[in-house]
Formats: sequence, C-alpha cells, structure tokens
Amino acid sequence: MDNILLQVKNLSTTFYTSEGSVKALEHVSFSIERGKTLGIVGESGCGKSVLSLSIMGLLQKEKSKIDNGEIIFEGKNLLKLSAKDMRNIRGKEISMIFQEPMTSLNPVFTIGEQLKDIIKLYNFDKKVDYGKVAKELLELVEIQDAKSKLMQYPHELSGGQRQRVMIAMALASKPKLLICDEPTTALDVTMQREILLLINNLKKQMNMAVIMITHDLSVIKAVSDDVMVMYAGKVMEYNSVSDIFEKSLHPYTRDLLNSIPIIGRKSSRLSTIPGMVPNLSNKPKGCLYHERCKISTSKCRVEAPEFLILEEDKKVRCFNYDLLYKESKEKINNESSTAKSKVKSSSIVLEVSNIEKTFSQRGSFNKVWSRIFKKPECCSGAKDEIKAVDNVSFSVRKGETLGIVGESGCGKTTLSRIILGLLKPDKGNVTFDAKLQAVFQDPYSSLNPRMNIFDIISEPLDIERKFTKAEKIKIVQDMMKKCGLNEMYMHRYANEFSGGQRQRISICRSLINEPELVILDEPVSALDMSIKSQILNLLSDLQEELNLTYIMISHDLSTLYHIADRVIVMYLGEIVEIASKEELFNNPIHPYTQLLLKSILSMDKLNDAEGHLNNESNKVIKNEVRGCKFYDRCPYKRDDCKTRVYKLIEVTKEHFVSCNLGELSD
Repeated sequence: MDNILLQVKNLSTTFYTSEGSVKALEHVSFSIERGKTLGIVGESGCGKSVLSLSIMGLLQKEKSKIDNGEIIFEGKNLLKLSAKDMRNIRGKEISMIFQEPMTSLNPVFTIGEQLKDIIKLYNFDKKVDYGKVAKELLELVEIQDAKSKLMQYPHELSGGQRQRVMIAMALASKPKLLICDEPTTALDVTMQREILLLINNLKKQMNMAVIMITHDLSVIKAVSDDVMVMYAGKVMEYNSVSDIFEKSLHPYTRDLLNSIPIIGRKSSRLSTIPGMVPNLSNKPKGCLYHERCKISTSKCRVEAPEFLILEEDKKVRCFNYDLLYKESKEKINNESSTAKSKVKSSSIVLEVSNIEKTFSQRGSFNKVWSRIFKKPECCSGAKDEIKAVDNVSFSVRKGETLGIVGESGCGKTTLSRIILGLLKPDKGNVTFDAKLQAVFQDPYSSLNPRMNIFDIISEPLDIERKFTKAEKIKIVQDMMKKCGLNEMYMHRYANEFSGGQRQRISICRSLINEPELVILDEPVSALDMSIKSQILNLLSDLQEELNLTYIMISHDLSTLYHIADRVIVMYLGEIVEIASKEELFNNPIHPYTQLLLKSILSMDKLNDAEGHLNNESNKVIKNEVRGCKFYDRCPYKRDDCKTRVYKLIEVTKEHFVSCNLGELSD
C-alpha cells in the first residue's frame, strides 16, 4: 500500500446537457503504483477521457459535477483541495499528454518559446538558463538536432516530433504521474512504436506512474502492467495484462480482442461487436452490455451485476464470467472459417507510368519577390524542394484490392490525388478504364454539415443525368441498405451520426454512381477497433457484390493483411517493394518492409514489450544521400548504396524489390 501513488474510490461524474443529466462515470475505483503503467481501454463514449479530466480537475464546473468518490494522490484527496492547491499539483506532479499535438501546441510561437514558458512556470530560480533546460528536455525525448528544433514552429515538425515535444512539456516539471490520452492514435506504426518505447523508458528513468488511455489493445499490451476495461461509464474488468489477453473474464473484453485484425489469422471475416455504446442519457436496464453480448441471459436484462473482486488484482462486472474463465486460450482470436478466395482477373483497370511530383518549400513572399524584381529566389536549391512521388509505376487488376503502405510523408496520399486528377503530375501518365471514386480518412470533414444525408448521398447522381425525386429516393435507399444504414435516417445531418456511421455514409456516397475503382485513403484509421472491423467487413461484402476494385492506402499492415491481395510499400516517394499479400508478409526482402513489419505491436506475443519496442529508425534522413533513400536507416547498407539508385527487380514471381538484398535473393 505504501507504494500506491494514486487511488480512485467510487468516483461518479455527471454532465448536464440539453437532454438532461448524464452519468458519464459510475462508481469507478482503481489504484496505480509508482513505476507502473495502468492501461485503460474501451470504445469511444466509454468514459476514458472523462476519467482523466476528472483526475486532472479540468471538467467545466458549469456543465459537470463529480457527484461522489475520492481521488487520493499521495495521501491527499484532490477533490477537497482549493483551486490554488490543485493548480500546484496539476501540470507539476500530474501531467497529461493529449491525442492531437497540433491542436495542443500554439502555432504562432516557436517550440523553444513554448517550452520556456512551461519551465518558467515550475522553476522559480531566475539563474536557470531556460534555453539550456529546453534543449535538454528535447534531448531527453530523443529529438535529433534539438538546438535547431527550438527555433522551429509546430507546423515545421513531423507528427512524431510534435508528440515528442508534448511529452517534453509534460516532463518539464518531473511529474510523478503521467496521463497519456490516445498519444499514438494519429501516428504511423514506426512512429507509434518509437513514442511508446520513449514513454516506457522515461517511466523507468523517472520512476513515474503512467495511465495509458487508448482504444487500441495492441498498445495496451505493449506497455501496460494492469488493464482496466471501461464501458458506458463503468469498469467492466480489471486484470493483469497477461490475464486480459489469455484469460479475459468479461464478454466485452473478449469481443474487443476478437475484433482486431491480426496478421496470420485465416478467417473470411473479422469478428464484430453488434450495435454501439448506448446513449448515456438513456442507458439500458440491467447489464449495460447485455444488448450486444453473445452470452447474455434473462437475468442480465433486468439486473445490474456488481463489481466482483475475485482476487486483489482480478475484478469483473458480469454474472457469467465463469463461462469465459473456463474457456481455453485458443478460443480467443481464433475462428474456424477460412478466407474466401477472390476471382482474379488479368484485365488492367488502372495503369500508373513513371509518375513524378515535386513540391516547393519556398514561401509565397519569396516567389512574389522573385517575380517583381526578377531576381533569384533567396531560398533556391534542392533542399527547398520535396519529391513527393519519384518515378512510380504500377498497375491495378480488375476486382483486386491493391494496398499501398508506408510511413507518413512517403507519398501515398499525393499519389492517390494524382490518380484522382486532383493534382497534376510533373511527369508520367495515369491511364484508366474505369469510373473512379474516393473514400477519405475523416468522414466528418468530408461530409457537408449543412446538407442532410439524402442530399449528400444523392448529389453525385446529377453528374451523369437527371433523375426524378422518386428515382433518387429509390437509388439512395437501396445503396443505404447495402451499406448497412437505416433508410429512415435520410433526413438527418452528419453530426447526428457516430464515426462508424459517418464512414458508411461516405462509402455510400462514393458508390452511388456505380464506380468500378474506389480509392480508400486511410478509411478506418480514426475508428475504434470494433467499428473498424465492421467497416472492413462491409468493404469486403460490397466488393464481392458490386465487383469493385480497391486501392487501399494505409499505414496499418494488419488492416492490409485482412483486405489486400497485393501490397505496394512506399518510402520517401519511391516504391521499394511490391508483392502479393502472402509473399510480402512471409518473405519481406527490403529492410524498410522488414522495419514496418517489426514495428507492428503484435497481438501474438505476450509480455514481450521490450522485444517489439526496440527500434533503430529514429535517425536523421540526410538530404545529401543521392542513392538509396533508406541508406541512413538501413542495417544492411553497403558503401555503394549511398550513390547507387536501385531499380525494382523481380526476385520471385510478381515479387519486386529495389535493394541489393533483392539482387542477392534473385
């Protein structure tokens, strides 16, 4: 007990809305020791972030209230402290990292200025060199060339670098507790891995306690000691990380585990959780999960289960937990059905030939100065240009799903915009024999908030010919049914739907004109695990029913393993490897492909966080490398790789790679 840093007892939080009072948290209890990590997992709307804001004392008093409970931090009840005393703890002894660093950092101040402000807030010694401390903080979070980064603005840093800056700010006061709210959700797999490794290492160095909030069980497994599963404001299960994955006790935990796309799973469909998290203003009677539960009984529908303490670190809220407890480990993430084989076609629907696209980094003022005074731009040279797509060629066959994978900035999205005709390439051609459509990453930003769903979905129909109102309604209703949408919702607006429903609406709109080829740009990366599975199953069903061809852009290899037939791996604008899904995952040749696969937080390895968090990719990519662009990060580099440009060569049937390792394999 002496080692317990934070203890939350029977915490309940209420929000006041236009629909009345809403219980966002109900009787939540847990504790965390120094030097330990507690993972908190659950779908959106389960109360994870509300819990973190309650601990930090950041809830709006006009719109919310902590009804009862205690938050004991180092023997002090935070709920009884004055606002002044709480300010001395918040940020100083308890720090927090938020999901999207770009919205947390001030765009008009440099990184150095923002770090110095934080340091001044917690250090009253006027003799301290704030600039030196700021530089040391950036070095602590392993940012390369920290001195120059202090002079840069947030938009000049990559997503991973911005998240490292947020971690540096959170650590400026040397906190005892670090709360991480979805710190890696928006990052690609290699950057996610680096950030998790960094947090893990800093926890050990500083003997901090960490609360890791996420909807991704792979992240939970990589870094957590204990896990708390939340649903609709209540704790459903509390268990050690090993038991959560081997012997989970609650049906909700088991369903979350089963819904995750896993490399190597040979199943025709992903397991999904029917329905969604209930509206907190209208919770169901009995067990909150009974409407979605596969083993619910009549008792579950009328009586709410208590939170049972089976052992000190093993707790569950379920009448039927013993049924799951008796099940063997093999039943988790194991389905008997085998993957359906697609009918392959040799006909080509899209041909991309030698595409190149370069963007200038020179500012608009500099360009105007050059035009007016007919002088060379002051920021000329190769360093001011980024070759986003560099001599890319490939073809897409009718009826297949071609996956394109790579880290942020590798050129995936630029390439997709060129294919769609939204960007003009500097060189090369795109030839297609199909109608094209696209589904984008964030459905909320791609749906017009002023239009109802019927108008959004039906709008493309007017492009080809005029339909009567009755014809439009019939076409929209039919497509909504195919996309799993209730036709009664046609006159609602985008803000009235969940993230998964909005993505279904985006898919519905993209298919209304019967395209043959659909480009899917990160269509599930912003969704909960359970919703992601539903959308991936929907895409597979629609492809089979409508004979669609997909180009799926993603940084998530486990998603591509489930849906893709072939995979293209891109790095800094170039294709470095192309192969069938099976060949790429079983026999990756390019070192970058190997790095991506190694970076996946595997669900198949238990308690091996160190093993799959070690990483050698956090190195500066030097502009002067004229040969292989992966040279500075490659563990197998040779002297000639620095100057030699490798072309794609076929090492086995339809397996192409641009690397000297490919030549050795040939």
